[in-house]
Amino acid sequence: MAAPLPTADSHAALPTFADAKCWHCRSCRSKPAVSYANPLATILEMKNQEKISNEKRNWYIVEIIEKCEPVERNEKQNLRRVTTWGNHHLIKADSPEKAYDKAVKLGKESEYKFTNIDKIEMESIFVGIGELLPIFEDIEDGAEIMWTDYGFISNRRTMRMPYKKKELLELIKPQPNKKL
Repeated sequence: MAAPLPTADSHAALPTFADAKCWHCRSCRSKPAVSYANPLATILEMKNQEKISNEKRNWYIVEIIEKCEPVERNEKQNLRRVTTWGNHHLIKADSPEKAYDKAVKLGKESEYKFTNIDKIEMESIFVGIGELLPIFEDIEDGAEIMWTDYGFISNRRTMRMPYKKKELLELIKPQPNKKL
């Protein structure tokens, strides 16, 4: 049997958008996440909030490549080891060119310096854009937002691509702090 809907007296106990880690504007964070005045309207409103329309086809996934290495380094040594990340970002832009420019700006603005635990001054450096993929669907649960064309490859290679659930979950477990 389903739990009864909260009444106006129990309004204070309703979850808020802050509880749901709402990504929206700050003003909505103190409002109740659910209103029970009109349940059907509430359900429709929640479905609309969980979907970002992409009717203009102006959303892109970009991969921003960055590296981290000591400030004092041998720039002539191209085979030196550097910690490298590919960070995927959601970008809204009117064209692929504008999405690229916006991603470059985001990448450059994310550069910073810090001192690691060994008292070595390090810097995180924007390297460039690795991928620029247009999103063709509305952004919602289950929407396809990224793809890779692996080409015409053998069935054997295809069958080796997927991970087992346990392997994937191991990949995203928090790792002990690495020394940078």
